Amino acid sequence: TLEDVLENLSRLEKEVSELRVFVKALQGSGGVLRGRGDPFLDRLSQEKVMTISEARREASKSMGSLEYYVDKGYAVIVGDFVADKAFYEALLSRMPIRVEDINSLSAKEKILVEAMISEGIAYVDKGKEVRLA
Repeated sequence: TLEDVLENLSRLEKEVSELRVFVKALQGSGGVLRGRGDPFLDRLSQEKVMTISEARREASKSMGSLEYYVDKGYAVIVGDFVADKAFYEALLSRMPIRVEDINSLSAKEKILVEAMISEGIAYVDKGKEVRLA
């Protein structure tokens, strides 16, 4: 039916968007690839999401400030959390996410989605899907 075709098309568009983010990261524009040897970036790329206090503590061991990593585009602050930029962009590329699909997200993705909603970056549209604001 037409609904099935539209749903499949929407899913394919999301997958293409995710692939673009992945290719961009592989080309060196993502902080994960540039972060080799930097303890904070290595930890953030492994953890994906950290609390701000934890990120500040880890960043102070490396470059001295979390703001350095945010300014350089390696990390993104969302509410009380700091996310790896590539992880954040990959999640953004999957928007909108149906509410019933939220349970299939990883724990870190759920934390980030909830933080995005509480910060007004995303919202729940008609109780059906999470969309970017």
